[in-house]
Amino acid sequence: MSKRIRRAWTKIHIELNISYPFPTISILLVIFIIVGAFSVLNHINIDAHLSSGVTDSEARITHLYDVVNHKAVAVFLASTANYVYVFMVVIPLLVAFSFAQGYSSGLIRTLLSYPFSRRDVLFIKSGTVFMLVGGSASIGAFVNVLFFVPIIDHLEYFFLALISVWALVLLMTAVSTLLVVITRNALATSFGAITIWFLAYVFITMPDTSIMTKILLFPPFAVARYTGSRDFWLLSLFPDDVLLMNLFTGMLFTGLIACALFGLSYIIFKRTGV
Repeated sequence: MSKRIRRAWTKIHIELNISYPFPTISILLVIFIIVGAFSVLNHINIDAHLSSGVTDSEARITHLYDVVNHKAVAVFLASTANYVYVFMVVIPLLVAFSFAQGYSSGLIRTLLSYPFSRRDVLFIKSGTVFMLVGGSASIGAFVNVLFFVPIIDHLEYFFLALISVWALVLLMTAVSTLLVVITRNALATSFGAITIWFLAYVFITMPDTSIMTKILLFPPFAVARYTGSRDFWLLSLFPDDVLLMNLFTGMLFTGLIACALFGLSYIIFKRTGV
């Protein structure tokens, strides 16, 4: 292991010990597993209710075929669907209380007295939130798949869903980071970021909102939705006419916007005192 990698790991290890003492990470993972399991059970219950009224034998056979062949994907999507709402609260709180509290406690000033640059402090703190939330959500979703349906197929759908989840986590982390370097206040960052994403969610539910805007702001909602019909278990693009290329293009721009916000955050953080 090179000295550069060892130094990077040491800095990350310091951040984890300072900002995420036991059992913070374990609780975060448990939250995603529980939310995912609740979502899956609710999904299965709704699907059972929908199929119970089907009297056509051919329709029942078709539905059974869909369930058998796409249930793993449906369980994964059911888990990740409600994670979006968890992200809207958890990410601002983690960024606020791991970063903003460092201003008031003098922790950031202490870190900068070690071999930490301002870039290290900014991106290690933000990157830790990004990795913890994205990783916990991914693990939570796969745990539910392995528990309810221990067969994973249609890997391309899993790949799409995972990219959309990580893209959203990156964007939400970038927005919260920008707010925290501007306000330097945990309460303002928390409520500010939560309000921003709540309003963004309301905005994308408007009928006149463009498809690309929906993909940019909430990629998971562009990847899949549930139709509420016999093919409830099938992945369905939202809206129906969105193209795969548009989906990847939109998520690429989501990542570029997040990078631009991180860059702006670094400029502000570099020019202000601690």
